[in-house]
Amino acid sequence: MTFRSGSWLAGPLFAVVSVAVMPPALAQTAECTGNGRISYEIAKPLVGAQDAMKSKDWKKALDKLKDAESRSGTRTAFDKFNISEIRGYVYANLKRDADAARDLEFAYNSPCMPEARKLDRLEALTDVYTRLTDYPKAIAFGERGLTQSRDHNLLIAVALAYDLSGDRANANRLMDEVYDTQQTARENEMASLKAACDKGDDKACALRKISTTYPKAEYEKALKLAGWKSLFDGKSLDGWTPKIAKHPVGENYADTFRVEDGVIKVYYDKYGKFDRQFGHLYTNQAYSNYILHLEYRFVGTAVEDSPPWAKLNSGVMIHSQSPLSMTLGQEFPASMEFQFLATGASAGKQTGNVCTPGTNLEMGEKLLLDHIIDAKSKFYPLDEWVSVEAEVHGNKEVIYRVNGVEVLRYQRPQLDPRDADAQRLLAAGAPLQLSFGHIALQAESQPVWFRNIRIKQLDE
Repeated sequence: MTFRSGSWLAGPLFAVVSVAVMPPALAQTAECTGNGRISYEIAKPLVGAQDAMKSKDWKKALDKLKDAESRSGTRTAFDKFNISEIRGYVYANLKRDADAARDLEFAYNSPCMPEARKLDRLEALTDVYTRLTDYPKAIAFGERGLTQSRDHNLLIAVALAYDLSGDRANANRLMDEVYDTQQTARENEMASLKAACDKGDDKACALRKISTTYPKAEYEKALKLAGWKSLFDGKSLDGWTPKIAKHPVGENYADTFRVEDGVIKVYYDKYGKFDRQFGHLYTNQAYSNYILHLEYRFVGTAVEDSPPWAKLNSGVMIHSQSPLSMTLGQEFPASMEFQFLATGASAGKQTGNVCTPGTNLEMGEKLLLDHIIDAKSKFYPLDEWVSVEAEVHGNKEVIYRVNGVEVLRYQRPQLDPRDADAQRLLAAGAPLQLSFGHIALQAESQPVWFRNIRIKQLDE
């Protein structure tokens, strides 16, 4: 999503530079100190920041804001409000969404925020938190806005946040309202919602009803603009390759990976014993800079002879070696694992940890050699769908999110020279630092389901 042109900060901030007077109506409450005036000491740099914004010189605008904040004198509530307004806008255009969210939220909660602007800010906060994949916050701000107005664009934005969080019922509820008012949605948002609707196999889906107002070619164009691509067609394992320990590449031993009801399901009902036949389902394509979204759900019980730590345990591997480079008996690929655990698991105390088969990583410029590094998360119970995202910036940084909340981040993923599998790769010419690799769904003896697997490639 992008901020709509003119939706906020549309007019001049300072009518008269010499005295730096703001319209009196903007001073909303007694707590809005400053009497509707920008302090004399900071007026000039703030006007300079606004001028830089007009020419889209965002770095200069930030420099002017820093200049304003560094000047002597006490800052009034009105000063702080306007600094946050300008800086939030600049950060949004620089795609520094976390910084933009902080300033936008500060400005929204300021006693100087005019009532007439609040709805626009709530939509901006909904947009920016959706981009940050903090869906609970996006939904909270969006629903607050909807109590003030059933604004068409805000309905779409909140429905999208619900959809991305996995809450199809509320996404459909809001999109039904849009459909009933017979309004036209923005194409890129509708395309994303339509794709989610199509995967649900719900013939009465409100999103599909709306989609009939757009020609197919327009949807294809809009999907490309939205940037998301499905990695799973909901019908087959096309685009994926299984590799199960003790079996050759491409053999889906005992029908381990199955497609049912638009879901990839891992089952072991055709196994005798598990016998450490750990499996992975690999994307045929390797990726470097991207956001991966999927949902997982643990079901049933693990195979009886599986290791205790493998019960209620699965995950998705990123920056993985190719299955073609693995040995016949290799149990795990050299990769970075986004570990999934359910309540009762013994392999950790929460879901969302990083595991490092054949690899190491850095945190805060410190090389860590631990096999498991804990996330700031919690367990989720058996039979509950959990939404996860991995934001991957090549070799620079990786961020894990669970249900829209960041739980872990690390830097510089790399092969571990101490590990035998990594040693083979290094001897064959693989670089030490990992900047790309395959994505692989894990099968560790516990039945588990995966759905809504999509990727958004990033420009780096």
